[in-house]
Amino acid sequence: MLDFLFWVSAKSVVVTCAIIGALLVMLAPKLGFSFWPVARENNTGAKVKKNSGTEKILVMIGYSFVGLSVLLFIVAGFIVDLR
Repeated sequence: MLDFLFWVSAKSVVVTCAIIGALLVMLAPKLGFSFWPVARENNTGAKVKKNSGTEKILVMIGYSFVGLSVLLFIVAGFIVDLR
């Protein structure tokens, strides 16, 4: 069990989770809009982008990766003395 915790909370795993999460959160508005370019007109006639479900899901997955990296960083701090 401790070997698994040491492997999961390694620096490379924590940093990779943080980077994947940050990229998903940053790119979600662009990716969600490019897949389904749904636009509607408001009362003034200007085109307004409609929030897509894909964008929301990608943002939630991205924040989940960031939260996982924070959790693994905390675990790494607690198990560092067990080696």
